[in-house]
Amino acid sequence: MKANTAYNYGWRGIVVFCSCRIVVLAIVTAAVVFPGMASAQQVPAFSGPGWASDGDFKALERYTFGEDRSALARIEYTVNQASIGMSEGMDVQTLAARLCRVLEGRATPDARRFACRMLKQIGDSCAVPALARCLKDVESAATALWALENIPGEDADRALVKALDNTRGETRIGVINALARRRVAAAVEPLGKLLRDADQDIVRVSALALADMDTPEARNALAEAARSADADKMKLLEAALIRAAEKSPDDAFDTWMQLLPDEKVTDATRCAKLALMIARHPDQALTLLETALSGQNDTVVQAALGFLRARQDSEATQLLVRVARNADLTRHPEFIAALADRGAPEAREMALGLMGSSSADAAAEAFRTLEKVARLDDIPTIIQFAGKSDLVSQAAFQAVARMTKEGVDNRLVELASGKDGSDSALRVTALKLLGERQAVAETSSVMRIAKKADSEVAREAVKTLQVLARPENLSDLLDLLKQYADKPVKEDVIRAIVSVCERIPQPEQRSGVLIDAARKERKKDKPYALALIDALSRVGQQEGLSFIQEELSKKSSAPRKTALIEALASWPNGLALDALRGLLIGGGYQGPDREKLLQGYVRLLRADTQEAPASVVARYRELLDQVVASDQERVMLLSGLSQVVDLDALDLIEEHLNNAAIFNEAANAFVRAAKPLFPADPDGVGARLKSLAEKNIPDNVRNQIAEILAIANNFEGYICAWQVSGPYELSGKTADDLFDMPFPPEMEGVEAVWRVAPMAQEYSRPWAVLLDRILGGSDRVGYLRTYVWSPSTMDCALLLGTNDGCKVWCNGEKIHEFKGGRAFEPDQDRVTLSLREGWNTLLIAVYQYGGAWAASARITAPDGQPVPGLRCSIRPE
Repeated sequence: MKANTAYNYGWRGIVVFCSCRIVVLAIVTAAVVFPGMASAQQVPAFSGPGWASDGDFKALERYTFGEDRSALARIEYTVNQASIGMSEGMDVQTLAARLCRVLEGRATPDARRFACRMLKQIGDSCAVPALARCLKDVESAATALWALENIPGEDADRALVKALDNTRGETRIGVINALARRRVAAAVEPLGKLLRDADQDIVRVSALALADMDTPEARNALAEAARSADADKMKLLEAALIRAAEKSPDDAFDTWMQLLPDEKVTDATRCAKLALMIARHPDQALTLLETALSGQNDTVVQAALGFLRARQDSEATQLLVRVARNADLTRHPEFIAALADRGAPEAREMALGLMGSSSADAAAEAFRTLEKVARLDDIPTIIQFAGKSDLVSQAAFQAVARMTKEGVDNRLVELASGKDGSDSALRVTALKLLGERQAVAETSSVMRIAKKADSEVAREAVKTLQVLARPENLSDLLDLLKQYADKPVKEDVIRAIVSVCERIPQPEQRSGVLIDAARKERKKDKPYALALIDALSRVGQQEGLSFIQEELSKKSSAPRKTALIEALASWPNGLALDALRGLLIGGGYQGPDREKLLQGYVRLLRADTQEAPASVVARYRELLDQVVASDQERVMLLSGLSQVVDLDALDLIEEHLNNAAIFNEAANAFVRAAKPLFPADPDGVGARLKSLAEKNIPDNVRNQIAEILAIANNFEGYICAWQVSGPYELSGKTADDLFDMPFPPEMEGVEAVWRVAPMAQEYSRPWAVLLDRILGGSDRVGYLRTYVWSPSTMDCALLLGTNDGCKVWCNGEKIHEFKGGRAFEPDQDRVTLSLREGWNTLLIAVYQYGGAWAASARITAPDGQPVPGLRCSIRPE
């Protein structure tokens, strides 16, 4: 409670000090109506910490922040009661005198500040000398000034005026402001003298104080200083002069304006002058604005234009046209923009003339204006400037791209078709603009251009079709593919076809048109037939994969067979993994075909994230055991295997450290694989890294091992052996909704895909599981799992931090949950964890509401100490 509550609110303050309004009224009423009863029972008017004693004031003198405040509480309570006439033992005068003695003695700075705060509430003229002396004390000056300013009367006024001579810096500035707020007449003369002070801040604040006092004497002092001020001094006075002018009566306003000559004041003050003059002389506003707009000061011009924009009358528009015609528009292109905003037809004429300006900023502004006011016939001229990548070209391009005028797309089609003799560069730009404008209605026109134009224009038309074409245009696109199957444009046509196929809502239908076309060409090896196979592979659907597998099983010409193998090897997703594996294991392919299949298989193994890591490792082992034919291929596989975050992957790489021919490559792969796994098993992986470091390995690999081992110094007892599963989400469901829904990791008998959670992603907190980096997204849930070895049955403390909500299970039993959003902090929740002897399963669900997403956990004894023999692992032994 603030100390001055009762003082500010009078008798209603009584209610503030009590917990119940009825009790207070009953006590006061009883004391008035039945004084004898109140006296007999000695019912205090207020309950509180008790009344202050002389010993409390002595304790106050020694008080330092952070120590026991009981003495201060009693003093504050007594001051509060005394201020409303309810004190016992000490009246206001006695209290104030006692507080002044604290200020006059050798009290601590904290004690002096406290005494000043109390005197602010109950101090009178008797406290003025003590408070005035405190103004010289840097540590208590601010609080003393606060108290002194609130004491009414001439004594405080005189003390503040005197303080102008014996204070400095921030305290002196505070005194000046206090005098201004109190409007002390005796301060005018000394404040006027301070206008000649060497301290610029003092001059500036003193001038403002005189302006705020707004008395004839104060205004005269300020005006006198302004008359003799040079440009440097005027900068210190101008804010005060503007304030004084703003407050001045109409008959004195122009005099104040004359004290602010343009050649002496800053641009900001010139703008302020203009605003004040328009407000005081609205009948002269247009003349004032025209003068300002025609001047050479850019800042004032901008201010004047802003004032003019606020006016919507025709006279203002005519003024702007007149000014713009006479202005250097390369310097002020904003005049044109302002005219365009007002719908003035002159804006188009001026903007067209400014397009070729040597000033890039002016030309760009011209194009932004033409976006609003250009005619259809202006489009070819604008496009001439839009074919490059510089600022002006971009502005020209965007001007046409954003035009809302009806007929723009038709005009662009005319230009792109070349009917009016447009050159290739202009035709290409027009096509780009059709794509930028999403002109889907012009798809057929662009298709005709793509079929008939020369190669440069045709290629751009096809690129535009990637944006515009829809599934109903696939037949025309296939005709284009047939036309350009043996030309460089083929690649762009295939991309357009794939883009359109991906717009088909039903995935199973995306390959249908291509399969039908490919079946008609199945016995051919002409460029069109091979291009269809390429397109099918890029669409990447199961139906297309089945067709390619079917075709590979049949006898084909060498070019067609190569195309089919390349399509399968370049498949964009994991659907082709098993098909590639089958061909590698039992297909009998050799030479270049086998090499393509192997490279494609490894590429998908490295890219596909849907398959469980254990399954991926099994695929690599199969390749190493049954497929590879050279050490070069083994190195390629080990490189891919090093990206699989799984202990089995590390084991498989380690097996190849015995191959002397590829030892360095295997060692490098082993270290890369070990880095994300080390936090999950620092003892086991660390021992293997140390063993490798003892061998003859390259220096860069040895350095990487040292860096990995050093991470352990920052684990700080947190669990870093985590597996992660997810994310799990449902369309239209929030994280709050998901909180009450089960997902595979917590469901008995349901398999979930688990991966090792990458740790040490931040150097300062390597123990934090940063799920926003691992899983990403919002309104979803991820699961963390670890296995905890306990040397015996025991109860421990699980210290958990999550962003956002969480649930915790131990050995299948839910032991904790928190629903809602929160910022991540370690050890936010403390949960009792009952462990049995041996391995225990710890499962945590972490819900993501949005923003950051992270978790951490550690296990301690109930007293917070480490548990001897306790360890965590992602793979229980």
